[in-house]
Amino acid sequence: MRHLIPDRYAVFSTSNLTVTIEGPTDELLIELSWEGERPEVMTLEGDVDPSAM
Repeated sequence: MRHLIPDRYAVFSTSNLTVTIEGPTDELLIELSWEGERPEVMTLEGDVDPSAM
């Protein structure tokens, strides 16, 4: 399985991202950055359901 986002964004407390929405909006842009990190490929063994991770 390949991670499409850096690990730090996977957990709210490590993402350092905040958004304040004060009313209806049609536009929201959250920019993510690898900042020198590289995508990882995770090898799963056995009968593992990747959607359950």
